[in-house]
Amino acid sequence: MAYRNVYTSECLDVHADSERKSVQIEAASTGYRPRYVTVEIDSLAELDRLIEALTQARECLR
Repeated sequence: MAYRNVYTSECLDVHADSERKSVQIEAASTGYRPRYVTVEIDSLAELDRLIEALTQARECLR
């Protein structure tokens, strides 16, 4: 795996692997013992749907 870190915040990391054509999103809860959830996206269509959903969510914050 050759994941490249694309985005990092306190509770969210996004990694991309151009060799495997994969994106990995890791989310962590806050607190003393954080819990982690990892979502792996291998489909360009699924990634496009996620980007569209985030774009719509962004409009709610304006």
